Amino acid sequence: MSQTPFLLAGQVHRGNGERPLYLRLADALFEAVQKGGAELPSARSLAAREGFNRATVNAAYRELARRGLVVIRRGRPRRGTVRTALPQAVSESDVPRGSVDLAHYAPDAELLPPGRVFRWLGLGDGEGESVAQYGSAAGFAPLRRWLAERLGSLGIDTSPERILLTSGVQHALDLLLRALLRPADVVLVEDPTYPGLPPLLAIHGVRTVGLPVGAQGLDAAALESPKLRGQPRLAILTPTLHNPSGLVWDEATRERVLERLLALGCQVVEEFFDPALVSEGEVPPPLAARDARVVLVGSFSKALFPGLRVGWLAGPRQVVEAVAAVKRATDLSGSPFLEATAYHLCQRGLLLEQLARLREASRRRWQLVSGVLAEAPSGVRWSVPRGGFSTLLQLPASWSSQEVTVRAARSGVFVVPGPAMSVSGRDDVVRVVFAAAGGERLINGIERLLSALRPGAVAAPMV
Repeated sequence: MSQTPFLLAGQVHRGNGERPLYLRLADALFEAVQKGGAELPSARSLAAREGFNRATVNAAYRELARRGLVVIRRGRPRRGTVRTALPQAVSESDVPRGSVDLAHYAPDAELLPPGRVFRWLGLGDGEGESVAQYGSAAGFAPLRRWLAERLGSLGIDTSPERILLTSGVQHALDLLLRALLRPADVVLVEDPTYPGLPPLLAIHGVRTVGLPVGAQGLDAAALESPKLRGQPRLAILTPTLHNPSGLVWDEATRERVLERLLALGCQVVEEFFDPALVSEGEVPPPLAARDARVVLVGSFSKALFPGLRVGWLAGPRQVVEAVAAVKRATDLSGSPFLEATAYHLCQRGLLLEQLARLREASRRRWQLVSGVLAEAPSGVRWSVPRGGFSTLLQLPASWSSQEVTVRAARSGVFVVPGPAMSVSGRDDVVRVVFAAAGGERLINGIERLLSALRPGAVAAPMV
């Protein structure tokens, strides 16, 4: 019998999400074999072809054997009636008969936690075995397929093979810097940026050039600065919902910035915030939808919850391969357990529901914040975010964000001063986040912050 060219992944993943993955795969294989009368491939080849973890395929084959459809043998399963006791797993086609694996440092099923542990988490025994093992450096294949479809719906031409799963955006950027840059290379970043980026860049020993961002947005004219004559190797930018300003670049700014940087031979890295988080107005297409050379990094932390440390990187094949080589060398693989969790949450629609909830919550909370900021001292300006949960305060020239931060802390309110999020040490900006408090607590916190901004309060000496 000839081997069936199974193409089952889409059918399996569209099935009943409440039913364990290995049982859905077994059902699909059962139907395909019954219709086609063909022989099943080995677990190795089916897993590679369809993008499943081999443990999931093994569990599906054991289920088919239980149903009497196949007899498991070394190499690949054979159709027939079960006559004798079955081995516990489908052997790899290239493992000689009678061999013992003393090379792979991973537990067999006997050494894994009992099946009830995985059932507590909504996983069948076969799925539990699959996500309990080491994964591939690229990451959980079903989640990469889901991401490719989601990005494709936003006009970004990618594929699962050009997506690498990481442990968040910070991890993705760290891998990129390791793979593409050397110490003293020039990196462009928005200034200010999120507080985690400046120390990461410092660790890698790169030279940073800031593109100033104020209450009104990015100063794109800085792209013509003589400082850029050093041929920047990399630019890390957030055109949609910049952190901390919450602003969104318009069409003209996106075109101007991307054209200029690509002309300089600069690798553009776009930090991705889903357009569904934008609460006001239309969102122009991402930079990655305009040019396939752009690398996109994102995560599920902001949209679902920070403890779900799963992120991703998408881009040109050669960049993804270079980053994957670094990832294999530094952490072997991500967590299939967390990646499978993220996938099931996305597949069941929770991510899109959560994006809508966050969008509405952002709009409500910003209305509270802006209402109180209207009473801010003269000369204090702030960005008007179009989503997200932060705004950027820009202080008068003679004021210090560090002084403001200390005075606010004394009244029980904590904000981020400019130097903590700036590659140039800017002391004229403050990040105000309204994610951790809402309602009256939020109003009270902004009022206390304004007290720290009152004339005289800022000018008084620090102790």
